[in-house]
Amino acid sequence: MKKVYFISFLFIFIFCTSYSQTSSLSILATVLSPISITTTDLNFGNVVRNVSKTITPGGSGSGKFEVTGDAGKEVQFSFIVPTYISSGSNELSYSCSNSEAKYSIDVSGTPGTTFSPLSTITTNLSPSGKLYVFIGGKLQPTSSQAAGSYSGTITMSIQYTGN
Repeated sequence: MKKVYFISFLFIFIFCTSYSQTSSLSILATVLSPISITTTDLNFGNVVRNVSKTITPGGSGSGKFEVTGDAGKEVQFSFIVPTYISSGSNELSYSCSNSEAKYSIDVSGTPGTTFSPLSTITTNLSPSGKLYVFIGGKLQPTSSQAAGSYSGTITMSIQYTGN
């Protein structure tokens, strides 16, 4: 009888352990490099009263955001764009339409993708980790525009999407 129990125990032990498995998995993560941005100011130069002045993105005087991050990673960016620039209490109308902003992975801006600076854009950094965003715009001084040096700020926010 002891033999029967022993053989039964051995059979159950072999049967149960032969269907039991153990496995492991690794925990992986990649910490991305911080995104850095260098800028070139949008510079309209001299402006004449009652004569609008437009700067195209990537053209002479165009503003530029040069973004550096991890190669090929997806990023999302957006802007805060003013509706005027100021000199003390004086205001000068500024606008940036759909055709006055573009981005490219090439420093020349060509080829580039035009976009509305009022939209949120999702794209990828270049294989070298670069993205160039060019901003133009239009100033519309009035016939009674006060003389002076006017300035304003365009703010770009950019972050990795995790994709």
